[in-house]
Amino acid sequence: MFVAINSAYNTYMKNLILITAFAGLTCNAAKAQTEKRSLMLGAGLASIGSYVNPYSSGSSYFNIYPTVGYFVKDNLALGATLSVGFAVNHGGGTSVQFGLSPYIRPYFSKTESRAKMFGEAALGFYGYTVSGSNFSVDDYVATATVGAGFSYFLTRNVSLESILRVSGTTLVDDVEFHYQPSVNFGFQIYLNPKTDKWKAETAEILE
Repeated sequence: MFVAINSAYNTYMKNLILITAFAGLTCNAAKAQTEKRSLMLGAGLASIGSYVNPYSSGSSYFNIYPTVGYFVKDNLALGATLSVGFAVNHGGGTSVQFGLSPYIRPYFSKTESRAKMFGEAALGFYGYTVSGSNFSVDDYVATATVGAGFSYFLTRNVSLESILRVSGTTLVDDVEFHYQPSVNFGFQIYLNPKTDKWKAETAEILE
């Protein structure tokens, strides 16, 4: 009987530890999302818009863009975006682009908030190929982008986000800017060493 009581007590204590640790994690999860030393990994699900370029009357485009960022301080991330895109030119033909864009992203909401507003500024360099029925052009573009967005955290590690951006683009050998508005949707995964430490400590207690 003593063995049964002791076994039940140990089971109760393990469950209590789990509940307490989970409650603590839930309370602190949102805080860890954009804290210093957090790593942010994500991808854009869609980038839809239109712009005028030097070779046609305009284009409608669709981009995907994996991103990585690191919080150098609470609510401030530095990172880079890799962009791969496809466009249909209104005047006929298609274009394919690829590029890299370092960015800075400050969050304006409180660190522990589940819903967060943020701003973004980036400088990028892209290469693209425009092709039509009777022409093909390869060139490189420099861009400057500003934007404002909204993130909503579904869990402690995953958020959905949308962002409105306005980009100024120019050919490397040109001085004329072409402005490109866009609406972007995506998700981010946030990793924080404090969360990993909690998991390790909890596993050790339950062994």
